[in-house]
Amino acid sequence: MPALRVQAKKKTSGKDFTTRQTRINTMEEPMTSSPSWLSLSLAFRCLTILVFCFPLFAANIYPTAAHEAPTSVISDLVGSVRPSVVGIYMRGLLDPDQAASRTGPPQIYEQVGTGSIVSSEGYIITNKHVVKNAYHIEVTLYDGTHTKGQVLGAARNFDLAVVKIPKSGLPAVKLGDSNQVKVGELVIAIGNPLGLQQTVSAGVVSAIHRNMGFSDFDDLIQTDAAINPGNSGGPLFNSDGELIGINQAIYTIGAEKGSIGLGFAIASNQARYLFDHVQTGSTDQGVLGASIQRLTPELARASSSDRVTGVLVAEVLPGSAAAKAGVQAGDIITRFADQTITDTSQLNRAVVRSATETKNLSFERGGKEINVSVFIPETSEPTIIPGQLPGPRLTSLKDVGLELGAKDTGEVVVGSVVDNSVADVTGFKTGDIVLAVQNAKITKASDFDAAIAKSISDKVPGVRILLSNQKGRRWVYLALTE
Repeated sequence: MPALRVQAKKKTSGKDFTTRQTRINTMEEPMTSSPSWLSLSLAFRCLTILVFCFPLFAANIYPTAAHEAPTSVISDLVGSVRPSVVGIYMRGLLDPDQAASRTGPPQIYEQVGTGSIVSSEGYIITNKHVVKNAYHIEVTLYDGTHTKGQVLGAARNFDLAVVKIPKSGLPAVKLGDSNQVKVGELVIAIGNPLGLQQTVSAGVVSAIHRNMGFSDFDDLIQTDAAINPGNSGGPLFNSDGELIGINQAIYTIGAEKGSIGLGFAIASNQARYLFDHVQTGSTDQGVLGASIQRLTPELARASSSDRVTGVLVAEVLPGSAAAKAGVQAGDIITRFADQTITDTSQLNRAVVRSATETKNLSFERGGKEINVSVFIPETSEPTIIPGQLPGPRLTSLKDVGLELGAKDTGEVVVGSVVDNSVADVTGFKTGDIVLAVQNAKITKASDFDAAIAKSISDKVPGVRILLSNQKGRRWVYLALTE
């Protein structure tokens, strides 16, 4: 299954952009099997499929200055921070509305990503897209321990989410100050590309404060450290072992999906902001009430301005903070809270952090600068959105997405499997022979129905099922409840 991609026409605002034959890939790795993704057999199966289709995955042919750093420096750094990096397996709903309406078997998907322990009490930061519509989260710690996780919340404005696991005394990362990041400094990325746990790559900071259009609040660190599908949500460390970024996406060319040395990480200060809000339950985010866009040289000249920085106001909402301050459509906002404004994301981030405060605002109109004070109210929209959904309700074979029949020999055979259903993700294949549920032999379809119905009635979380086909026998785990 190909990696989830953010793909659209190039545009000046919105969540994604590409030019022709160019793609931005978020880096979670969708899975086509059960949580046994943690085994080497699954990792190699994923790798084989993707290397076959995308040869660039086979090697990183883009050397960086970081490769010249003393091996002992990188090795010691990696050894000190790896215990704080976790693997995340999720199972989620492709269409929550469809699952709720029960119009056919729930459509589900599963994928792997990465996270960082940010508190010894079991709080983990990852990308929002890694746990999107999740109803089941499984976290794998550095020592191989598996534990269930719960998505506490996700940021409305950022691609960030917080997962909690029932563990304490965990090794936590040290959150660095992303405002101190410098272009050219050494960085280390750790994650689970293609399900290969605890993979390490090294590189440098290629650029800072990138705005790639993923959101209206982008503040991205660009790096040439190799990151691939499965790295999403994982840490980007500096040479002091501090987390300075959350790996989010890669920039690729043509049909390839692997790293070409253009990766992007969300600045750690945004991660700290989200974590603080989740811990305190605070919902304070400021709103200016103006729609803004990038100021091009042509638009500046047409606005009687010789400015090369600032943002152009497209619309002002009636009664908003911007309207009360006298801002009008066509104005060029040049400064806010004593900061020179260079792009839309910078202003959006500054306003969000200014709730219930009065700030200085400067804007230009007709070539003349106007300075005012503006009170920033709290937004009425939630800062943190619910992170985890209830699992699909399974009460019958139809809900599982499975249809059984009988062979002339009396064997119970899988007649069909609904695409993206629980049965499909579990690993059932059309033509499989069902031999046993748990330890009970299955000799007719009604035996299977009865065994599953009893397990559901007893609220058993899942059962093991023995299947057989031309390749031999295998057990699969069918999750029934969450």
